[in-house]
Amino acid sequence: MLLFSAFLILMNFGVWSYQRGLRFQSSRGDKPGEPVLRKAQKNSTAKCPIKNHLKARYNLFWRRKTRLLLITGDEAAIEQLIPGLQESQWLEGNRTVLIYGGSLAAEPDREKYTALRKLRRGRPLDGIVRVLPESLNLTPQISDNDLRGLEKISELLRYSAPVWLWQLCGSAWSQATRPEQAVGAGFPLRATAGDITRQLELMLPTLRTQGVSQVAENNSHDFLLRLGQHLKDGGIARWTQQLVPWLSVSQQRVPLRGLMFSLPEN
Repeated sequence: MLLFSAFLILMNFGVWSYQRGLRFQSSRGDKPGEPVLRKAQKNSTAKCPIKNHLKARYNLFWRRKTRLLLITGDEAAIEQLIPGLQESQWLEGNRTVLIYGGSLAAEPDREKYTALRKLRRGRPLDGIVRVLPESLNLTPQISDNDLRGLEKISELLRYSAPVWLWQLCGSAWSQATRPEQAVGAGFPLRATAGDITRQLELMLPTLRTQGVSQVAENNSHDFLLRLGQHLKDGGIARWTQQLVPWLSVSQQRVPLRGLMFSLPEN
């Protein structure tokens, strides 16, 4: 499963790549699909399974030791990226908690986000990931709908968490034996179109170097090379144009901080 803890460590840098390999798990004793951000009940020792799980694993200072990420997007896309997250509703591993957020087109669950806000007051989330399926064309209308959904979540949390877009990529053949890896670019606060272009261009040398190395070992492992070629052959310009709705005034309420690329979870 994706190494989201490394993603959190590296997300402060402009360009990054990392390998997957960490397994996440839901808390012991929770039934699959059981709501995990329930409304607290007085005198209840199980008012929030996430809190109980983290407190048991990392003691009273769990808030300082763990990172919380909300994963949003289409159900199928989230399942491709993080199998089992929708069923379990949350997964934890290596001090990183992934919380299922579902579609941004749906009305957010007020009870769920109120409980999440109280789980760690002041900074309820370290980030929000919007998973984009391979087939999706990020039109201005889709971006507008996403931004509205994210703004509603921010209102319920009373906090504007940084947002990352995560693009799932495809392959005409299996790359199951390839080192599981994602690459991406980070954006500064209040990024401009020029910042988007510049940060994506900085990815190209790394994609070329690592891509050639992987193809030399196995010629079917061409994900990085193909991604680099795609970005070079107009992909950067298209992304810069598609992300315009996420810039300027929207940055104040929904701070876009990066764009990730990966193949689906094998």
